[in-house]
Parts: sequence; structure tokens; C-alpha cells
Amino acid sequence: MYQLKPSAYIFQAGISLFYLGDFKAAGECFARNAKIYEARFGLRASEERIWRDACELMMLTKEANRRNNRQPAKSRISLQEDENSADAPPPETRKIISIARGLFDASLMGNHYKVIISRAKLLWIANNASGRSGLGPTSSSIRRSDPKLWKLNSWFYLGLHYDVLGMEEESKKCMKNALKLSLVNSNAKDDIIHTLPMLHLSRRDWFDDDPLDDDTFTTVERSQVKKEVEANIQSSVDKLLLLEIQDALGRKGLKTSGGNKSDLKQRLLIALMEDANKYIFEER
Repeated sequence: MYQLKPSAYIFQAGISLFYLGDFKAAGECFARNAKIYEARFGLRASEERIWRDACELMMLTKEANRRNNRQPAKSRISLQEDENSADAPPPETRKIISIARGLFDASLMGNHYKVIISRAKLLWIANNASGRSGLGPTSSSIRRSDPKLWKLNSWFYLGLHYDVLGMEEESKKCMKNALKLSLVNSNAKDDIIHTLPMLHLSRRDWFDDDPLDDDTFTTVERSQVKKEVEANIQSSVDKLLLLEIQDALGRKGLKTSGGNKSDLKQRLLIALMEDANKYIFEER
């Protein structure tokens, strides 16, 4: 196999390895590219880190499926430095990339509370092309425009996250929405995000019975999207084990005892819904 020079930054090499199924090599490639990018530009290599995490989550999911159990806690494909150290580049300022980075990192760290909230944020933004959490007092519906590619990025990273967790149907839905946006959106066509949904769907052979030319972009009422976000949170909480519910409550600073599993689940659900609603109605 052709070996890249240690100093060569080629983000696409990691993408190619990922879709060829060599997740270990892909993860190491993304980790190496992250170090090169940050040393060269002094900026946070968030997308490289997202993909690095995606590779490890995919490996963990496949291992868990072979052993027919939950994902085990294992060491990560390391960048060999603390990204939160004083010498690390400044935090990510791009809204969607920052949320997506938090989503994948939280998944590896077992922070179920942050996973659910991050997913809810991306789902809200994916349906809210205005680029803000709150739509303002004069708008009651979700607008179509996606000038900063927030919707496209949100759908794609949601789809990638579901995919590496082995949740095929959820991933397929998100990727098809991302593909439709990539086909109609004319801005920043040189951005690699425009090609990734097509690549993902092709490699997974997900072009099946669902037409791609249906009217996906009809105006959606905010209340309808809010219900979808709440349903997603409910579904996520329903899938948690008791220990995971207690851990999520503890991370939020809430009581982890004082009731049965149903009581604790309801306590967690209320906290998640409150945080999600704060985000949805927050003016930006």
C-alpha cells in the first residue's frame, strides 16, 4: 500500500480508508492529519477529530456486535496530546461542527446526557434553515434557506453518528436528507460536505425504494419540529440501561436514587426536555 509522508496533510485519505472499511488505519490517518493541521494553522482540527472518533465508534460497535453486548470502554485512537491543554488551539467557533464534535466525543466518553442533547440540537437545526435556534416572534415555520450549510452539515453528521452506532434506518433517513440538500444548494460547492452524503449512501448501498425527488423542503411548522425533537429525546432515554440513566443524572447534578427505573427515567427526561426547550427558544 502507498504510504503517505508523515508531514503530508491529506484529509481525503482518511475518508477513503473509512469507506473502504479500514477504520483503524482511517482513524490513525485522521489523528495524524489533525496534528498536522493544528501545528500548521493554529486552529482546532474539529472535523478530523470527529472522523477520528467516528472510526473508533465504528470499531467499538462492530466489536460489541460480535460479542452481542454493549460497547465496551476502550482506549481511544490517540492524538498523543491533551486537546484541552494550555498549548492546544482555541476552541471550535463553527456552530454545527462544535455541536457535532461534542456529540461524537460524548459518545466515546459514555456521556449519555450530552449525546442526547447534542443530537437534539442538530436535529432542531437540521430542520431550521434560518440558522438560529429561535425563529423570532414573526415566524411560525421553518424556512428553506441554508446559507451557511448548517442544515446540510447537521443532517450529515447526525447520519454519520447513527451509522457508526449501527443504527442503519436512522442513518439512512439523515443521509438522504443531506443528499437532497447537497443537490439543491449552490453555495460553497467546493466544500467536501457536498460529496459526502452521496459517497456514504453509495458505499452503504442505501439507494433503495425511497424516491429522492419528493418534496422534502416544504415548509415545516416549528411545533412539528419541536415534537420530532422531543420524540427523539424520549426514544433515546427509553433505550438507556438503569446504570446509564443514573450516570446521566449524575452528570447533570441530579439525584441518582430515590425511586425505581421509571422514576429515574422520568427525572432524566424532564431535565433533557427543559434543556432542549431552552435551546430551541433561545434567541441567537
